[in-house]
Amino acid sequence: MSLKVYMFYRKTTCKVKKFIDDELGVSPIVATVLIILVTVILAVLVSDGLKAWVNELFTRFRTNSGNIK
Repeated sequence: MSLKVYMFYRKTTCKVKKFIDDELGVSPIVATVLIILVTVILAVLVSDGLKAWVNELFTRFRTNSGNIK
């Protein structure tokens, strides 16, 4: 192995190790953005099913309320 390749390998591994060791965690801003993003995605996914459920519930209520005197 040539000296240049070995030095490149050493520098790269040192930089990667330094990056991994210095990483303390996710900043609060990034965590907040991720929480908001997940919440919005879940709301969009649930909203369609929720609309259908509410419509079905009101349809049942309207059809069955005709029998009440």
